[in-house]
Amino acid sequence: MARGTQVAVRCEQLARFLPWIILAALAWTAACVAPLDSWAQPRLASAYALARGQELYLDLHSGAQLCWLYGPGFAVWMLPITLIPSLAWAEAVAVIANALALLGALLWCLRPDTPDWRTALDRTGWTGLIVCSASLTAGWFGGLHVDPLCIAFMLVALGAARRHLHSGATRWLHLSALAVALAVWTKQTAAVFPVVLVVGWGWERRWSLVFRWGGLTFGYTAVLSLLVGGVFGFGRIWFYIVAIHQRLPWRAADGYFSLTGDTLWLDLLPWAALAALPWAVRRLKSFPPSPDSASPYAWLGLAMLPFGVAAALKEGGGFNSAHGLFFAAVAIGLRLHAVASFGPVRLAAVLLLGVLALGNNSGRLGQWTPSPYQDRLLAIAQAQRGRLYLPWNPLITLVSDGKVYPFEYALYAREITDSALTPSEIRNALPEDPVILYDPLAATRTITRYLPEARPVTLHAHLATSQGAIAR
Repeated sequence: MARGTQVAVRCEQLARFLPWIILAALAWTAACVAPLDSWAQPRLASAYALARGQELYLDLHSGAQLCWLYGPGFAVWMLPITLIPSLAWAEAVAVIANALALLGALLWCLRPDTPDWRTALDRTGWTGLIVCSASLTAGWFGGLHVDPLCIAFMLVALGAARRHLHSGATRWLHLSALAVALAVWTKQTAAVFPVVLVVGWGWERRWSLVFRWGGLTFGYTAVLSLLVGGVFGFGRIWFYIVAIHQRLPWRAADGYFSLTGDTLWLDLLPWAALAALPWAVRRLKSFPPSPDSASPYAWLGLAMLPFGVAAALKEGGGFNSAHGLFFAAVAIGLRLHAVASFGPVRLAAVLLLGVLALGNNSGRLGQWTPSPYQDRLLAIAQAQRGRLYLPWNPLITLVSDGKVYPFEYALYAREITDSALTPSEIRNALPEDPVILYDPLAATRTITRYLPEARPVTLHAHLATSQGAIAR
């Protein structure tokens, strides 16, 4: 074999494995810093509440509020995590589970349009790097929230639908419809996904598919809705899943984008360049005609994006709800993969994507073991069992006391939706004469706004590395 050919083969092999090495490093470091994310604990608390027999959707006049405003999909998905005795390792495994769900679903979704699994793996790795290259989207891969699981269900639905288009087998229609129902009951914003799919298939005049798939999707969603309502209570589900979101105020668009504008530009400019690169390459070099497997993802991304932006403009929302960006990333990844030539050019493209992804996540690359911070905080709560109340961390006392105490952001959400809880309702959900404790990760410290007599104390910051003390 000629030396030039050997170099090309080695470059091709490295280009195949390097994305997965980078993604593994990014996922693991995200898992290691999860205990230091102030929002990770309240999200994971939903699973611990179910595991300990607590209500996920509380009575509207109960002070024991978790602010769980999504379906139960994520909480059920994370139930096995609650069996891990260490919170540090529980959160690390939870992050890895989310990452594997998303990447596994993407790989499965891309397989019908690829000649073999190796090609599907290559395309999945490229897309993962693109997702990690922007701070707006990096949380979907390695984040501890509902969006990775929701997107995974949408990918399963799309992959099953494409398998039906290839084979005509009805079982794929049933799987696709069930996956849509699960996506919607993981996060409500997924409800736009089946609408966009139906519009796209209607544009292609696939009317038989539209009516059969639409009917099955409606049926599975209705059955799952009856099941969820029967288990958790129809009135409570309606309030926490629908009504409270309608009451959440809208942010002023100009003010919100003035605050996030710099981040948006820094994030989306590399994506614009990556999206334009295949066009530039095709102008310089001819390629044989081939089916454009990126088109369905580009259509989904563009059609869903306005709804995601609208969700971000709701109080409490963010661009993690802009799921259209994920499908746009898939389209960019597929088109880049299609024009990147064999060998050194393909390796150069992978290196470019890797540099963007690593650079965007460089802040956590120094953490290679799960942070013990939450375990140390739990040890304090267990030593003070039945006395501590952490307004911004309901997870700790759920584990130590087996009870849901009021999450501070839940009190804020109830206030701004004209359904505020009274001080007596909040007191009834707390231990008698509680020690109200803020740790350094708390995003806000406003409990006195809802409980005027509260005298919160602050945990010394050095508890991140030692057990420390409580200081007034």
